[in-house]
Amino acid sequence: MGDGFGARVLLPTLAVVGSVALVIAALLTLSAAEADRVAAARERRLAVLVLRQQFEQVARDQQGSTIWDDAVRQVRARPLDARWLDLNLGVWFREFYGHDRAYILDPRDQPIYAMVDGRRAEPEAFGAVAGAALPLAGELRRAEAPLSEDAADPTPTTAELALVDGRPALLSLKPIVSDTGDIEQAPGSEYFHLSVRYLDGGFLRAVAERYQFGGARFRPAGARAAEGEARLAFRARDGRLVGWFAWRPFRPGLAVARQVAPVLGAALLLVALVVAALLTRVRRATAALRASEREAQRLAFHDALTGLPNRAAFDQRLAGAFAALARDEGGIALFYLDLDRFKQVNDTLGHPAGDALIVEFGRRLAACAGDGVARLGGDEFAIVRTGAGARDGAEDLCERIIAAMREPANLFGARVTAGASIGVAFAPGDAADPVELKRRADIALYRAKDGGRGRWACFAEEMDDGVRLRAVEDAQPIAPAARCAAA
Repeated sequence: MGDGFGARVLLPTLAVVGSVALVIAALLTLSAAEADRVAAARERRLAVLVLRQQFEQVARDQQGSTIWDDAVRQVRARPLDARWLDLNLGVWFREFYGHDRAYILDPRDQPIYAMVDGRRAEPEAFGAVAGAALPLAGELRRAEAPLSEDAADPTPTTAELALVDGRPALLSLKPIVSDTGDIEQAPGSEYFHLSVRYLDGGFLRAVAERYQFGGARFRPAGARAAEGEARLAFRARDGRLVGWFAWRPFRPGLAVARQVAPVLGAALLLVALVVAALLTRVRRATAALRASEREAQRLAFHDALTGLPNRAAFDQRLAGAFAALARDEGGIALFYLDLDRFKQVNDTLGHPAGDALIVEFGRRLAACAGDGVARLGGDEFAIVRTGAGARDGAEDLCERIIAAMREPANLFGARVTAGASIGVAFAPGDAADPVELKRRADIALYRAKDGGRGRWACFAEEMDDGVRLRAVEDAQPIAPAARCAAA
């Protein structure tokens, strides 16, 4: 009977248990592999998105200092005011943005100023980047149209990936131009600002910590990939390989398998329980993966300082509003805002106080406007309102924002009253596409600032005519109600 039991019961039972175990093991292996594949694909897409945004951010960092009448005058002045260049075009870029090098080139593409690792250097330090930078300068001077692909950047930009002192770096070159148009600059006579950001070191650590790329590192072009390592190529514009952005991919499936396998080995007779545990773990791993992806998506479209939507989210929202407008669904009101005395706060109280003021400004804007507020960069904000009543509430919203910003803010023990200026443009009345609407809102903002601090203006056609005639300084401010009536 014992032999019969073994043949008729034990062996078949063992065979069934073994078969179930094999099936479970196979399912576990396939699930782990699929989870790892999805995670790896998600991380690669995230890496491409994050690096592209970081590269574009370098040019945006330059924009605030290179589109400026004072900058044009200072680089032309002889002798040069090196201290002013440090505080606005050189050392300040290291302290505020983390850029590693900065140079200023004259119209003959000769260096007249250099900043290396946060310190002023001799202009001859330009030799370390000249091989990659001079072709960019030549291309920029020959260009008949802006080279930047960023619609929000009004000046041309050229950029290149290259090795600088053996380290991978992004080189971004922009012309220094007048912000008012009052300073004449013949084509090809502009001074250039060159900013260099190393892609290893602090840059790589910041990206890895913020977006959770484990073991992130830079590998030279000839290095072999480590086992299990994911990597993304850094290539120059001519296709030449500069190096690799490498990281250790997150493998949720493997982690799950390692945790479940001992349970399966110890409890083959409790197949149902093991399967339930497996499904629970896989479900938790999938939920964690989705939560991680949602968080990464949120970080990619929100400003780290204020938590508000960033420029990318703002551009998406505005594009969606125009898509709805094409279906005859209401209208669009675009508000451009900036702080009136932000630079004064930065200069007197320091950058931490400036950051605190930006956070407070964003909080008050959100309280006044609710949905649709975005931070574009620096002290620049925007609000998009849509629907049939978008135009009707514009004046009231401007007044509420200006009143809110008149209230003093406590910044590190100091009471600061900054104030805000606002420019407003409407679609379809003022523009038929996002780029034109942003341009006209920006024109209205400058008209408001010309009229004095703490003011707002709605776009009117005569403002555009004034810009084209370069007569902004002669334009007379008009009352807000009249401006909006004209719009």
